[in-house]
This record gives sequence, C-alpha cells and structure tokens, in this order.
Amino acid sequence: MKFVLAAIATLALAARQVDAQSNNGQNDDKEEQVLSAVKCKLYQIEPYMIDESEPHKPKPVCEMEAEYEDGVEGIVYEIDESILYTDPYFYEDVEWGETTLSVSNAGRGKEKYKQHRGGKLKIQPGAGVVKEKSNSGNGQRKLRGKTDDSRRRLAQTMGTSSLLIVYAVPTTGSVNNDRSAEQIANELFGGNLCVDPAMCTSDPVNAKSQANDCSRGQLNFVPACSAGDTVNTGNGKCATDTDGLIVNGVLQVPISQSVDGVASGEVVNLATASAATVLTGTSISLSDFTHVMHVIPSEASWGGAAAWAYLPGSVSAFQDSYSYRMGVQMHEFGHNIGLHHSGKDGEAYADNSCLMGATSYGDDGPKVCWNGAKSWETGWYAADSVSVNPIEGYDGLLVGAADFAANTYTPGTHHVVLEILDPSRSQDFYVMYNRKKGPNSEVGFVPDLVTVTLGKSRQVSWHQAALGTNEIANNFEKFRASNWNGGDKDLVVKVCGMTTGPPDTAHVLVYLDDGAAYNNGVMCPGELPCIQDSDCDEGDMCITNTCDLETNTCLPPVDVVCEDDGDICNGEYHCNTATGTCDLIGVETLCEDGNTCSIDTCSANTCQHSSIPGCSVPGALMEVWLEITGNAVSDFTSVSAYPDSPAKTETLTNGFEAPIDYDGNFGARVRGYIVPFETGDYFFYIASDDNGELMLSTSADPANAFVIATVPGYTSSRQFNKYTQQKSTTISLVKGERYYIEAKYKEGGGGDNLAVAWESATMPLQVIGPEHIFMWLPEPCTEDSQCNDGLFCTTDSCNLGTGLCESSAIEGCVNGAFLETWWDVPYTTSAERTSINTLKALATYPNTPDESLTLTNVLETPTNRAEDYGSRILTYIIPPATGTYYFYIASDDNGELWLSPNSNPSEATLIAWIYDWASPREWDKYTSQKSSPISLVAGQAYFLEAVFKEGGGGDNLAVAWESPDNNIPLDVISTDYTVLNPPVDPTPSPTAAPTKSPTPAPTNQPTTAAPTKSPTLAPTPQPTNSPTAAPTKSPTPAPTNQPTTAVPTPQPTNSPTSAPTKSPTPAPTNQPTTAAPTNQPTKAPTKAPTKIPTPAPTNQPTTAVPTPQPTNSPTSAPTKSPTPAPTNACRGRDAFCTAVADCCSGKCRGNGKCQ
Repeated sequence: MKFVLAAIATLALAARQVDAQSNNGQNDDKEEQVLSAVKCKLYQIEPYMIDESEPHKPKPVCEMEAEYEDGVEGIVYEIDESILYTDPYFYEDVEWGETTLSVSNAGRGKEKYKQHRGGKLKIQPGAGVVKEKSNSGNGQRKLRGKTDDSRRRLAQTMGTSSLLIVYAVPTTGSVNNDRSAEQIANELFGGNLCVDPAMCTSDPVNAKSQANDCSRGQLNFVPACSAGDTVNTGNGKCATDTDGLIVNGVLQVPISQSVDGVASGEVVNLATASAATVLTGTSISLSDFTHVMHVIPSEASWGGAAAWAYLPGSVSAFQDSYSYRMGVQMHEFGHNIGLHHSGKDGEAYADNSCLMGATSYGDDGPKVCWNGAKSWETGWYAADSVSVNPIEGYDGLLVGAADFAANTYTPGTHHVVLEILDPSRSQDFYVMYNRKKGPNSEVGFVPDLVTVTLGKSRQVSWHQAALGTNEIANNFEKFRASNWNGGDKDLVVKVCGMTTGPPDTAHVLVYLDDGAAYNNGVMCPGELPCIQDSDCDEGDMCITNTCDLETNTCLPPVDVVCEDDGDICNGEYHCNTATGTCDLIGVETLCEDGNTCSIDTCSANTCQHSSIPGCSVPGALMEVWLEITGNAVSDFTSVSAYPDSPAKTETLTNGFEAPIDYDGNFGARVRGYIVPFETGDYFFYIASDDNGELMLSTSADPANAFVIATVPGYTSSRQFNKYTQQKSTTISLVKGERYYIEAKYKEGGGGDNLAVAWESATMPLQVIGPEHIFMWLPEPCTEDSQCNDGLFCTTDSCNLGTGLCESSAIEGCVNGAFLETWWDVPYTTSAERTSINTLKALATYPNTPDESLTLTNVLETPTNRAEDYGSRILTYIIPPATGTYYFYIASDDNGELWLSPNSNPSEATLIAWIYDWASPREWDKYTSQKSSPISLVAGQAYFLEAVFKEGGGGDNLAVAWESPDNNIPLDVISTDYTVLNPPVDPTPSPTAAPTKSPTPAPTNQPTTAAPTKSPTLAPTPQPTNSPTAAPTKSPTPAPTNQPTTAVPTPQPTNSPTSAPTKSPTPAPTNQPTTAAPTNQPTKAPTKAPTKIPTPAPTNQPTTAVPTPQPTNSPTSAPTKSPTPAPTNACRGRDAFCTAVADCCSGKCRGNGKCQ
C-alpha cells in the first residue's frame, strides 16, 4: 500500500497547485481553448430521480478520445445545446455508445481541461460536424498502445460481467461516509468481503445475487480482477497490479479538492483522471471492465438524481448514500445493458412490476425482476419464450420468473414471455406472468397477475393491463387492442385461469376477433360468447348491442339513425356517443374556409365568405398529394388531383419551411405572398429532399410566376449550397409590394425537408420568416376603422400606401397576467394537501407570495414545477367583441376560477372549479370546469383570478374561453386580451342605486363653498360609494383650500346604476351641469376608436359642487374632457403597482400590489 499512499500524496500536491490557480476548480471557466479537430463518442446519460414525479431529461454527452485529453481515457463533456437550434433532429440517427462525433472546430474551458474535468464542448459557428458509427474494432485509432478491442465496451446482458467500483476519496470537503470501500464491495457481491468481520456481514440480497437469480445464472457480476474475472486475469492484466490497488473489485482514488457543489459528471471525470494516475505502471485501464461504478459524495451537485448511468454503456455514478441500495444498483446496471425505464399512464417510472421503474431504495430489496418487454430484451428466457402470430393464436401456460429460476417447469409446455408483434404500432406487446415468489417475491405492483406491456428495444416500456381471474359467471378477464396491424380485427389477450404448482401457471389465450360487439374469438373452457346484452357492449351509446339468448351469440350491432332536417345552416344531426341522443353538430365550422381573413357565414342554406379589408394571415399554405412514387416534381404535378384536390392542407405559421420527415412518397406545394421589408436586390434559395422547384411572380398575380431556383437531387435540411441551381439570380423587389411565391418538392423515400431562404445586401441568408410571408392576398384597407384587431394595447391604422393594416403599441398599456406562488405549503392530511383552503390559510396569503412572475403568452402556468405549492393568476381581461362567453379551468390539483362583473376584484364570484385534478388543457373532465354563459362588453376590463393548489405528482393550471356568438373557439386565453393593470376610467360611473332618503332640498351652503383649485388626489378608476343619504349637518362656514377627501376610494363598492332614481329633484340653478358622473369613459373623437380612454384631462374637476341628489338619468354620451389624473395620485391596498409612488401607503410589494 506504500505505492497508493505515495500516489495520493503526489496527486494531492498537483491538485493543490491547480486549485490555487482555479479557485478550487469551481469557477466559471471564462478562458476557452479552441480545437481545430476533435473526436468523441456519444452516450446518453439516464438519471434515477429521487422524486420519481420530478421531470427528468436524458442528457447527451460525448466521451473524448484520449489523444485530446493528454492520453487520459473516459473524460466526458456535455455538448453545447446550441447545435439543436440549427438542427433539432441532430440526435435522431445517433446510436448511443456506437456513434462517434467528429468536429472541425470546437471550444472548451481551458482550466477544466487542465484538470480533466470536462465541462461543455462548444461547437463553433460554421464548424464541420460528422457522425459515424464505430466499426466494432475495424479501423479504430489505437490509444496508449492498447489493441482495438480494448476500447470501452458496451455492457452485456448475459455472461460474466467484471464490475470495478471507483471509490472517490476527496482530501478536502465532504467524503463518502455512508459505506466504506469494503462495505460497498460487500453490498454488491456479498460474501462478507470486509477484512474486519465486525465491519459487515454477508449481504444476502445484492446486485450479484439478484441478477443471478432473475437470469438463472446467465448474468453474473464478479469483482474486477477477482478470480471470477477470467478475462482480465486470463490475459495477465490484473497480474500487473502488484501493489494490490484493486481490492474486492474496489479501486480507491484520491481527489485533491472539495467536490461539494461540483457537478457529478465533473467529479466522475476527476475520479477517472485520478484512476489513470493511480494505475500508472500497470496494464490496467478502466475500459478493461464491463461495468465501472463510481461512488462519490452526495454533497456533489446531482440535480435531484440518486444516480445516473450510460444507456447503454459501462459507466454509472452513485451518490454514496444510495450506492449500497440493491434496487438503485440494478436499475442503473439495467441502463448499462440497454434497458430503458418501465412506465405506466405516461409516467416513465410508474411500472413497478419491473426494476426499471421506481421500485424502492431499500438496502436488500425489493426482490423484483423485469417486466415482459425488458425480459424479452435481455434474452434470458429466449429458449422458453415464443413470438405469437395472433392470426394463428396461442393457447398455453405461462410460468413466472421464480419457476424459471428454480427450473421447476417443463420446456416446450410452459413459457415465460410471449411477444406479439404489431407492425402498425411503434411498439409491440409482451405478456408475462408476474408471479410473486422467489427472486420476484417482493413485487408490490400487480402481483400474481398476467401483465401486458408495450415495448421495444432501447425504449421506455408501458404497462397496459394486469389480468387475473374473478368470480363473475362467464366473465374472463381480457385485454383488447383494437385494429391489430391496422386491420378491422381486435387483438385479445385473455386469462382462463391460474393453478398452483409447482410450477405455478396461468392459462392464457391470444387471438383476434371482430370486436367487443361480437366477442366471437376463442373461448375459455366453459365460456359462452354472451349470456346477456352487456357481454356484447362495446361502450358506444350510438350502437345497440344485443345478445341472442337462444344461441348465446352477439347479434350484429345496430347503429342509432339520426334524421337530418336538410338545413345546412344549423349543422347536421349526429348521434352523441356519450348520451346516445341526436344532437346538432358542426354549425360553427360548417362554412369555415380556413382563411382567417374572411368572415364565414351561413344563410339561406348557403355558405358565404366576405373578405376582411387589410387582413393578412402570417405564414404559408402547404398542400400535399399522397401515395405518389418517384423523386421528380413532375411525378406529382402530372396527377389528375393536381392542383385542385390535395389530400392534405397545412398552415406553416413559422415561416417558409415544411416539417422535416413529413411522410413518404408524396409531393407538396407551399405558397403565399411575400412582402419585402426594403427596396433592393435579393437572392432566393431552396433546399429540399428530394427534387425541388421555386417560383416567384413579378407581382401578386400567380400567372406571372416563373422558376428561379431548383434542387436537381436532394439536400439536407437548410443546406442551401449543395447545387448551384439552388440560388436564384439577382431579383429586384419593392418595399411593401406583394409578390406571389411558390415552392414544390417531391419526396420519394427516406427523410424529407423543404426550406426557402433569401438574402440582400443588408440581410444575411435566412429562411423567410412569418413576418414576411402571408397565406392570402389581402383586400386593401381604405380607412383605420377597418383595422381594429380587438387587441387592447395596440393602436391600429390603415397604411394607404400598401393597403395593409398596421399596429403600434400604446405606451403604458401592458398585456399579461401576474402569477403569484407560495412554495412548501404545510399540511397534515391528504385532503389538506390539495385543498385551496390550505393555501388561503397561510399568513402570507394573499399579500406576500414567495414568487411573482408575469405571464406574457397565455393564461397557463408551466407544468410540473414542484410539489406542495399553490399559485394564482391575476389579470384583467378585455373581450375583443361583445357577446356571450364561456370560461373553463383545468388544473392539477384543486382549482377555482373567479370573475368580476367589472374591474373591481372585490366583486369577483366563483364561476368554475375543479376539486380533483385534470390533465393540462383537459377542459371536460368535470362539468364544473365550465362556467355558465356570461355576457361581456367589448373593450371593457373584467378582473379575473384563477387559483390552484398542487399536492403531489404532476401539476398544471390553464384558463380558457369560447364565444360562439363571435366565432371564438375554445382555447387558452391569450394575454393579447389581458392587461396587468385596469384601465383608468376618467369619469366615475354612477352608483348602483340612489340613496334611500335623499334630502328634499339642498342645504344653504354646499360642503365646499367653491371648487378647490386642484382636484382630489386621484379620480377613482371605478365608481365611488353611494351618494350620502343626507347632507352634512354643519356646513363649513368658509371654503377650504383642500379637497374634502384626502385619499380616493381604492375600489368601487357597487355596480353602476341600471336605472335612474324614480323621483329625481329638479335641477336647481346653483347645481353643476352634471349631477352624477357619466357611465361611459370619455374618449377623444378619432377616425378609428381608440383602445383606452384619452389621457388628456382638464385643469378643473368636472363637478364643482357636490350634488345632494342624483339627476334624472346618467349622461348618455361621454363628456368631451375627462377629469384629470393629478400627479400625486395613489392607489389603495392590493391595487396593482409598478412603483412605490403608485401606492398611498408608499409600499409597492414584489408581487406588484400595494401594501
């Protein structure tokens, strides 16, 4: 051990020298080293999240070839994800662990490189990037004198697997303190491997024993360089470890710096580099072993993971506090051998019938094997499993992993896994008996049942069903998958019974039938197709299913017929599958022509379409013709369906670019009208796969279009320089003019793409964006009033030069909504955990949220943010049109939606709610999620609040609306129709009702003898309280210099008056012209209506003397000049604010509301 101590001391000195230069190695590496060429192998890291409900993202990494790391193998880099901005499909053709990445120009942090810490590999702009699959040892570069087959291997599913534990020993900071190196070896291999027996006893359940038992000895983990490691002992490599560096499969390596807070991947790199130094003088390298398991302190940065592993590969890394837990070990080694997660209902860890789910963190368990999909993938049961053709069917007996392990079954008679291929699906079905005994004796999910799983190699598998036996007559549990192989038959897996052995068996049938309505497939012993009508029911209320009790067979189903009245303008009658009733469906979309710049109506049994002046829809129209062979454009333009009858149409809203890998054997035309941003000379480009053709007109007339560029073969996505024909000659365009443009391309087989770009002297080459291409040629506008888009924070006008509508933002008007959040809300019961009342009971609610953000897109929160928190959305909605609206809420967990009849938050009422949970944007799970019809007025502000409480699992909140009156479909509310602060109404509305006993005559003196020189501090944005029931008893003998009310009412108390008082007092001569404020905001006359009241106030208040009684009726038209907003205006408690001066208290909280 003297050599080990000397190596540790030497490494510590070197690391201290590096630390002195790099601030303990944890600084941001600002100095970059640029490499003219680099090669690395691509791997995918899969994390094992401690909280399985936490979203996890597999991370691509690149293991650098040793020549770029001064001869050190195994140093891993993250790839700068900016490469995905230019090629979002970059990783689609990568075979992890097999694909090598070659980059001609890349950068990395210089200081981290010196320490072999890795970090980020930054691919430089314009760099050449090549991906190529390794050739299994043929032609690969030799490193450090090693033969080609000594390069890092992918872990194997069967055979002897040598396992090396790299045990990190930081010399400063936190250390591995949950298990010693000896104890870790004992936890993996058993056998009481501790030198001091008191330190550990033989571990009866460990990774070695579980892999051996589940596979019946076909996968055998052995300690690195032990007698069982026949490869490395046989070739003499382990014999070169004369100092006994590897003990019981464990190699201890020093790290001469603290790893606290350092990314776990970088700590693994430090340990890998240290291992190379420690092993200097031997013939051993880490790549000699099937598995390399790193154990590093939990105080490193793990991003919520307990461990992670290459999928597939040989490397894994564990927090020391999880490194000894068998379930975590087997999960990560499963990734190494190529197994992905096992999921259920969309949650990737939720199938806990399999170790690739989130089974447990127990030391010695749970004793669980794999599900059907993973078991087939390992190949352990291949000799006793069968691939079933459901056309031929299967009638046989399944045994569990325990009877297979105990060898208590009869080969040929009993099977372990059934595979059922379905070519029409992306995954296939796997059937297995999840018997709870032996190595599977601690399975907690669907034990002792036959499981059906969807899966495919190197993909997440998905639990579909668990089948057993029951006591109901003639009711045998079955799983049904409709339209097997895309046909009209259903795949059925049925359990006829289970028997106790040994071996314990499940009798299973696999067959096809004509559907649940017929139930005419293979029957279990004693089973009849039906004994009652419900046995033939397929769950469709629009179909009548009947059982013929004489023959016990299902009669052909009969459709419910709905007779139509012949009027297309009220829709068509269709049977509602949920209720079985005949309902009118489709009236809203019957005449929709897909052009949002036309008004579509139905009248006199005829669809009518009228253009909206100045309207132009951003984007391009894509038309597709399917099932046409060949690669030439002429192959599809010559068919009879071209150009008038495409099979599909798409709207490309992101610019002049078609979806990548759209389909096979098709032709497409993408067209629209471009509007140049400046006058000048342009070049146009086309890239396509396969042949492509680009046409441009000299005007907006398609008849003047001619071919300007072509693709004679095929190109990669956005590859504009493969052929000279891809680039047009110089073309002169005029700013604001409209030019028809059209691209056609033909796809034969393989990948496909289309993109059209342009460039000019002032604009670099770029794909034509949605702001410069429009689907339809707009009808020119002639006046501003034609351009009102219904958005509150923009001023719309007509550009008479171009005939296009233009919009400009109104200063001070801010679209959006506040999102306030309270984290870590305490609870005592499960009901309290999801209850909104638990959130509202917080002392900090509602005035002091932990976080306040602004939503700037739609009224929807990010999903899966955390657990045990609550949030609310606050905003003011501005309807674009007057009419009836319905509001919706979807949330997980409990959610409530409140709406005020005006902008006053205190008058908001509960209009929709969900006291359970719903998936994101799932609006129809409960009827309470939809409000009753609510009448709204265009341009008016209404306060809206949505609040929800998250317990555990996923979380989401979204608010939607629809207005059939205005052809507004059900969708999440856009912040285009919301504002952060309510618009100030310069002239308060009248109070909701007159006082009960108005004074019959005014007092001798008004309260204020003469108008004050300056108005009150701020006009209330909403109506103030009701008029005083009686005048003051003691009028002021002389006018004061200040207003009577020092602070305005922060919120209105009542709604506006719906009718005038019954007996108003005649207007006396000494009364002001307007006794009560107007009920409409004041607006300056404009050619087109403005979105907010005109801000210019008068110098004096509108009302000079308070009125003792209201006048006959509110003014029917707004006054010409609104009451001014004085400079010293302030707002009351909980009013929205942007600065302390906005609030009368002088305190504007971080959530944008006054203290």
